Amino acid sequence: MSSSNNVGVEIPTGLVLFPITKLMMIWCVGIALIASLFNMKYLFLLQYKPFITDFKQLWRFVTFQIGSLNESDVAIMTLIWYQYRSLERLFGSRKYFNMIILSWIYTSIAIFLLSNVLNTLLPGVWWNEYTNGPLPILLCLAHFYKQYTPRLYEFKIILNQPFLTNSNVIKWKLTDQFYVNALLFLAMINQGFTGLVTGFVSWICGILIDNGLLPGMDSFQVAPFKDSWCRSPSTLNRATATLNNNMTWDDATEEEAEEPQDEPQRNMRVRFLDTFRR
Repeated sequence: MSSSNNVGVEIPTGLVLFPITKLMMIWCVGIALIASLFNMKYLFLLQYKPFITDFKQLWRFVTFQIGSLNESDVAIMTLIWYQYRSLERLFGSRKYFNMIILSWIYTSIAIFLLSNVLNTLLPGVWWNEYTNGPLPILLCLAHFYKQYTPRLYEFKIILNQPFLTNSNVIKWKLTDQFYVNALLFLAMINQGFTGLVTGFVSWICGILIDNGLLPGMDSFQVAPFKDSWCRSPSTLNRATATLNNNMTWDDATEEEAEEPQDEPQRNMRVRFLDTFRR
């Protein structure tokens, strides 16, 4: 096994600077407890038959992502929300909350339209069971997590004899995002084949939102509060101090010598990544 480190600033532990992450974790656990205590889990259950075909309860497409029905789903999704705190630091609490609401809206609409089209136009296909809990939201945000969160390190797993009978060597290259990927995969397979289909649809929604094909990424605003993670000079100084402690004087001198004086105009993604590098 080998590893290589990239320049980055470690995310602070705890939830003091991440109010939206704290809110979503409390919401994920609290709703499940309240629904279990007061026998209200049926509000978050969505099945095409009988709720849609017989009772016409279309409001269930809005509520099925609010609460989880299984304890294992609650535990896994709570851990995923905690790992997503890097998105709140990257985009700010205000925009991160807007992204969550936007993901909720688009994934609900996409699942509603896709299931109705399949059940109407394809008689041999019947989409009756749906996921529960914020799995579509988490899979939609997973695109932003993998696209904009810098990889702090990577490692390789090398499989050789006696595991293999021939001389070939299998190498698995993994990054620090392996833990989040494993949690997302567990969350999907924990809800069966429907979880895999819903996860794929939600992932596509995240890509479309990021590329502007689904509007609202820059214009949609719901949160009335200010960002808790303020990039003030003191915040930047703490990040710079942490970075400088991990660098030698020769490395810093060499980096300054290689840095060009005039930098070309950088796009939004590069500026986001530079937040972790500087």
